Amino acid sequence: MVFEIGIGTSQNWDPEKAAFEVIEQARKKINNNPTFILFFSTVQYEKNNGFQKALDKIYTQVPRETPLIGGTVAGFMNADGCYTRGMTLLMCYSDEIKVTLGIGKNVRRNPKKAAENCVKMIKKSIKISQGAIFSFYSSAVVPIYPLLGQKPVITSKYLSIATNVFYDFSLKILQKGIDRSDECLKYLTSELPEFKLIAGGCTDDVKQKMNKVFFNDKLSDNAIVTLVVETKIETCVQETSGFKPSGIELLITKKGKDDRSLIKIENQPAKQKFLKIIGWPNEYLDDQVYSKIFWYPVRFCGNGTKNLMQVFGLFVQDEIIMPYKIEGDKLEILTANGKSILGAAVENINLAQNSNSKKLIFATECALRPILLGNKLHQERQLIMDIIKSPFLSIFVAGETIYDKQKGLIYGNSTYKSIAFN
Repeated sequence: MVFEIGIGTSQNWDPEKAAFEVIEQARKKINNNPTFILFFSTVQYEKNNGFQKALDKIYTQVPRETPLIGGTVAGFMNADGCYTRGMTLLMCYSDEIKVTLGIGKNVRRNPKKAAENCVKMIKKSIKISQGAIFSFYSSAVVPIYPLLGQKPVITSKYLSIATNVFYDFSLKILQKGIDRSDECLKYLTSELPEFKLIAGGCTDDVKQKMNKVFFNDKLSDNAIVTLVVETKIETCVQETSGFKPSGIELLITKKGKDDRSLIKIENQPAKQKFLKIIGWPNEYLDDQVYSKIFWYPVRFCGNGTKNLMQVFGLFVQDEIIMPYKIEGDKLEILTANGKSILGAAVENINLAQNSNSKKLIFATECALRPILLGNKLHQERQLIMDIIKSPFLSIFVAGETIYDKQKGLIYGNSTYKSIAFN
């Protein structure tokens, strides 16, 4: 039985040369044509159709029928180093696996239909209900507003009224806005409940202005792509974050449409209440807001349950739009420090028992982690490499998800999630 992994890295500014380099590096580590490929790129290659040129170059080096999925990411980490610019490619050959692909388009307009189409493709081919799923989707994109362009924070009272009216148009017609991945992934895992899953939201350089997903040699900016690995190889999924309760728990007194926004917290305008609690001035919410709110994710709870970690998505006057549906009537603010965030990665890898015997560890971690850890990101990588001896790849994404039948579906932000093949 054979299970081979090759991982390549390039920072060449030319997209075709970078794609050639990652393929060449990966091929040196396997002895057969790949069974599947995972391919990721940062957004610096967007100009002049760079992503398409990279995909076309890859398929000059591997058989045309080779399954490939992936997308744009804020960066990545592997045995070669930590990068916020470049391309990376994971190539796998195994006689112990069978691979099936699925894709669903228009995830913002109709997430259920997108998920149904994706699952329909998969179910045509799968033979056994055991294995692992890799899934990548178009994450949230800041909506385009008339006269304003793409802005994550709208402060004017009058513009906010127009913004609220325009938001549905932006989401369903222009397909800019929240990603609705929670709806897609709930359906996907309900239809394929025996498989473990790891998923991530494709993104840019944490500005949330654009993203692309890759499906074989095609691109999309509004889709979910899925690769199902049928295998009897044991897999396990883990989630850690480094965050803990701050002790601040607030009552939600008014939610917005579809339970996806906060209008009032303890009968006060939601944004103003949040700023008051954490001691931020209004001016702190600007176009760089996503690099700041990482430190204060929230968790909604109620009825004896605690739900998933989220960061705030958009600020429209005093309303806060969330990336995922709000489940519960209380809001709990979480907090962390650099040490606990760094420790989350090590804790995660240690949770996967017998790490030295792993065939592969693949991780999705919040795209804001490298910004906040800075040079300590290299320390994270070294700590991980000290634990494992197997091939390893982590991508920096906007939204991280795992699933298995025991844990259920766990999605959210500001986390570190992984899947290990034993």
